[in-house]
Amino acid sequence: MRRMILILAVATLACQPRPIPPDPGLPWESAYPRIATYAPHNLRWADMTEAQKAQLCRSGMIIINEPPEVIAEIRERNPEALIAHSFMPQWSALTSTGDTDWKPSELIAHEAARNGWFLYTVDQNPIATWPPRWHILNWTRHCPRSSDGLTAQDFVGRHLIPRLRAFDYDVIILEVVAETIWRGWLRGHQHEIDLDRDGRADPIEEVNAEFAEATRRFLVDFRQTVGPDVQIIVGGDSFAPASPLVDGILIEDALHRNVPRWTWPHEFYQTPPGRRGLIWARTFYGTESHTIFEVLTNETDGPAEPMNRRIRLAMGTALLTDAWFCVRLPRWDLPPGQPPIDPWYEEFDLKLGRYGAPIEKIIIEADTLYRRRFFSSEAHYQVRPTDWTGQVRVNPSGHELAGVPPYDAEIRSASP
Repeated sequence: MRRMILILAVATLACQPRPIPPDPGLPWESAYPRIATYAPHNLRWADMTEAQKAQLCRSGMIIINEPPEVIAEIRERNPEALIAHSFMPQWSALTSTGDTDWKPSELIAHEAARNGWFLYTVDQNPIATWPPRWHILNWTRHCPRSSDGLTAQDFVGRHLIPRLRAFDYDVIILEVVAETIWRGWLRGHQHEIDLDRDGRADPIEEVNAEFAEATRRFLVDFRQTVGPDVQIIVGGDSFAPASPLVDGILIEDALHRNVPRWTWPHEFYQTPPGRRGLIWARTFYGTESHTIFEVLTNETDGPAEPMNRRIRLAMGTALLTDAWFCVRLPRWDLPPGQPPIDPWYEEFDLKLGRYGAPIEKIIIEADTLYRRRFFSSEAHYQVRPTDWTGQVRVNPSGHELAGVPPYDAEIRSASP
């Protein structure tokens, strides 16, 4: 497995520079920056304008929940893009609104409502989580069985996942799949859970043990079903231990917009309680190439404003690794009925290179500036390490460093 090594690079120049090897001819869609984009859940492909479709298809990874015929059309527009599907196997709405033929969340809701697959309190109320539309499914052995003998976990693993595999997705994102029930999920009900609905509360330790066993069994079935070629990404805030069955994590709301003095060291280097940074992804999975570094913004549909400092810092952080970068609108904060497409910044169109060199740490007095340079190929880097095609410089300190403002990043292609 590839390891990212933090080094202080010392460049050396030969007297007679060797020629750069020929360009490998790889598509720029597989190069840096690696941009992922979510299609909005409240705007169907059929209702998008041509401009919105074109913008969505510019990404290297397109995360969309649409039927197979739409997936085929997207592949025609961008054959190099990875097509991803995202859903929450352990949460469900109380009722289905339709589209059960192809949409996993609606199919789960339909079956959960019919079979009583929700997690209940001792008062026999299904436990709502956040946002309140979603409720926790009972993934334990106490879950009622359908007429086919399936529990909620059985249904997702044995019935739903094979259908997703048939849709020919490259990536499947499990936004919520956990081995323990978090207090944030339970919203104060952690001492009121009734697994077998006998009117008595079950200890939270027993609940967590039941969920851990079910989740491990689910991931084994999941990987066997989709095979080795489909990437499995899980929500980084919900999946505590590492698993060799999982390829990467989704780091949601990175460099949180409501946290003062953006916690860059925590996001990139550390593992603070309740969050999983990029270094955590590399430590346990050996690579960031399957990790999505997501940042939220309040910008709405239309031409994106110039990239602000927090988003630029987040993008620069992702570029220091091999992670995908995603800017996403917090649609729960937007006015009802507004169906925006996530913003597209001019920095997303930069052609930095196809090979990322190791990270350099540049010490300036008591602070550190992080730099990574990009090349047309690894051979190009080996032959001419000073002739780069793009670079990122990240300053996570509170002082300007080498022209990079505090808590900011510089992202640019090489001059022609």
